[in-house]
Amino acid sequence: MTKFTKEMQKNIVTVVVLNVALLAIAGFMMLVYPSHIAPLVPSIVNVILFPVGWWFLLLSPTVILMVKDKERPRDIGFTKKKLPRQILLGIALAAGLLVVFSVGVPWLLGLVEWHWGGADQIDVGFIFLSLAYNTLVVGLIEEVIYRGHMFKKLQDIHAAPWFAVLISALAFGAFHIPSFVIIGQPLLPASGWFYVFMATMAGVAYGLCRAKGATMVTLILSHGIYNATFASVLTHMHY
Repeated sequence: MTKFTKEMQKNIVTVVVLNVALLAIAGFMMLVYPSHIAPLVPSIVNVILFPVGWWFLLLSPTVILMVKDKERPRDIGFTKKKLPRQILLGIALAAGLLVVFSVGVPWLLGLVEWHWGGADQIDVGFIFLSLAYNTLVVGLIEEVIYRGHMFKKLQDIHAAPWFAVLISALAFGAFHIPSFVIIGQPLLPASGWFYVFMATMAGVAYGLCRAKGATMVTLILSHGIYNATFASVLTHMHY
């Protein structure tokens, strides 16, 4: 039986506070900002700062908590060792997740019908821009939060690998509710709740890899490739 200590209590409070803050920020930026704040600021602010700025606002609670606890990047999975191997593993993981979560499962469930609309629908420039954005902003921030800092705190609460994998995945899925369920995503053919479920399953996959020793570089690169490929290519292959 796991002994309940003050350190565990502290980590539980940290995880709860972090998730409340993340959901509050996501809800504010998805629901309040577009309708109440965006019309009041110059359009250039919304075009340039909103897609990037809100992500770094999302990261701020994690940064504050890491500074408070004197945690360093290497404490949450960053390392320079065997960097080419980390990169190759990231590419391989992204390919596997794309086959399973964006092609295989939706097709098997009858949620999409696949067809190829033609190469003229693919914008190469957008692919590279999407890859950079989804890797250096979205992937970096989500992985640092969910498979980095939060994952470490969950491991400190309970040593069993399943605990950190499950709780971080559920938190990751919940984070996507404001965008997928409440406001909807026009590019997605299936229901919002299905994509929350798929985000949770992706969180399980990333969490399992993290529990097995995958580094932040591997997970961030995989996350970026997955998101960019889905947004740039796969949305042109289903209706």
